[in-house]
Amino acid sequence: MKDSPDRPPFAVLGAKPRTVFVTGKGGVGKTTFAVALAAAAARVHGQAVYVEFSDGQSGRRAGIGRESGVEHVVLDLRNAVLRAAEELFGSKRLARFALGNFAMKPLIKAAPALRELGVLELARQVVANRPDAPVVFDM
Repeated sequence: MKDSPDRPPFAVLGAKPRTVFVTGKGGVGKTTFAVALAAAAARVHGQAVYVEFSDGQSGRRAGIGRESGVEHVVLDLRNAVLRAAEELFGSKRLARFALGNFAMKPLIKAAPALRELGVLELARQVVANRPDAPVVFDM
């Protein structure tokens, strides 16, 4: 599908979503598709965000960068709960105090749903902090 003013990227069945999650089985081209989608959105909208949940190597290998109009965001899953709680507590220090103690650390490790909620909150923050940019999540 070719980019055009009457059918821009993110136009799916007539909708214009601002956030897209690219998911699927490993090795099927998710990253390639997500990077291409973010680049196409940046061409149309002037900016876009590509988000990956890893070490950031996929985006760097794909050439994502500010010069392409695509902001590259890397979310670290290991500390998602703590990072998500920083906004809730209003302070990095207070979040560390509340969640980094000897009683909470094992609880957070034992409850995977807490980590997933942390990841969802970080994703929400990325979208909320960039109200004018399309956001592509490479899951």
